[in-house]
Amino acid sequence: MSSETLVEAEDYRGYRVEVHYDFDAEKPNDFCDMLSTFVHWHRRYHWDVDGREKYDTVFDLFEELAEVSVDDIQQYERKNEHGWMVYEDKWKFRGRWYDYDSLRNKIVDLAYEKAVIIPVGMYDHSGYTFYEGTGPHAFDSPGWDSGQVGFLYVTKDRLRKETGYNEQELFSTDRKRKPKKGDRVKAARAAPCDRRGKHDWGRVIKVKRNGSLVVDFNNVPNRKACF
Repeated sequence: MSSETLVEAEDYRGYRVEVHYDFDAEKPNDFCDMLSTFVHWHRRYHWDVDGREKYDTVFDLFEELAEVSVDDIQQYERKNEHGWMVYEDKWKFRGRWYDYDSLRNKIVDLAYEKAVIIPVGMYDHSGYTFYEGTGPHAFDSPGWDSGQVGFLYVTKDRLRKETGYNEQELFSTDRKRKPKKGDRVKAARAAPCDRRGKHDWGRVIKVKRNGSLVVDFNNVPNRKACF
């Protein structure tokens, strides 16, 4: 380590603690199992992630997530007065006819039903900074150096499998929804029962008639804790 890479230093209990820039850091995408996937279509930068090579267009991404392709949907066909087969701009999907724009919107809606999709923007000025959003960065209101470059997504099936949370816990937007059996909850305060060695998060195993909860903080059926 040289003084050129030094960020800061501090003496602590007889030791000299230094923080240096790491110019040879490993890429998280290479040695970590990433939960989400970043796809992008930047015209100048190419990050070592999925994107341009996998999806030619943004809509290709939504078709894959929705598991529906426009090319596989029945298009309206008829014979004209000359006996030739002609196709009209209507597609039949799940028993309903759509025009092209409506069909594309439907596929995008289906993609959002099956995955958590977050728009990713980038501010490119003396280095680049990623942020969530489709518009310009807060430091670049005119949008000269910032804007959306892609999406970050993870399928809801993968979230369920890898987090252990149920549908309501992960995707419900109802902030007033009362906990149900099977939900994971966090203790807001110390419980009256002895919880030494237990975690703050537990699973609801019973909802009493008065609305109080019985929570298993160790996920062991025979070891219950009050809440």
